[in-house]
Amino acid sequence: MLAQGINLMFYGMGTVFVFLTLLVFFTTVMSTIITRFFSSVELSPPVIETRNLGQLARRIPDQTLLLVLESAIAQHRQR
Repeated sequence: MLAQGINLMFYGMGTVFVFLTLLVFFTTVMSTIITRFFSSVELSPPVIETRNLGQLARRIPDQTLLLVLESAIAQHRQR
């Protein structure tokens, strides 16, 4: 019975190892293909400059939203 448990353990661990190995391989292949054929697409995240934060704050037209947010923060801090 102990030998069957050990065999089952190695079979399960082998299956997981093979699956993860294939996952890494195919992810690498997909990344290479996408980089090669679609290299003109820029993948960097957008950067928010600190000097534009004032303009960003002025773009919020709804004062009700600001009041709701302030109320939610106040209720959270009271807990």
